[in-house]
Amino acid sequence: MSRLDDLKRGNEKNWNARVPVLESTVNALSDMMNSSGSSPNTIVAVENIPENSPITSQGKVADSSALSAFQKVIGITKDSILSGFSGRFVSTGRIVKNSGWNWISGQVIFLNGTALSPTPPSSGFIQKIGAACAADSILLEINEPILI
Repeated sequence: MSRLDDLKRGNEKNWNARVPVLESTVNALSDMMNSSGSSPNTIVAVENIPENSPITSQGKVADSSALSAFQKVIGITKDSILSGFSGRFVSTGRIVKNSGWNWISGQVIFLNGTALSPTPPSSGFIQKIGAACAADSILLEINEPILI
């Protein structure tokens, strides 16, 4: 007899109480994996920012060639944000379902100019943004920037 059978027979009431908890935990984990990143934060944009763009704490599109963005990259927008409006961004976790991306799983993704790229920039600063999980997904893990 397995431990599962023992648990079922020995404490059926407790077992039945645990099943909904287990199901809700599995559902929550599934939702997290299929969501567009971890809990989003908000920021007020000072310029128009496209969806899935790297952003700075100043409410601007991040640019690796601009020293004003050095040590200020905080995440990637979840939606387009118009100047003067607040919008959501993600600083850690998984960004998914961007059909414009065509990453190779495992690629390191850098900020290169104002774009995300598997190629690091040749001037300004280098900053790893994350790694590709799939063609349309990045696992965000923003590293400290390095001046070039």
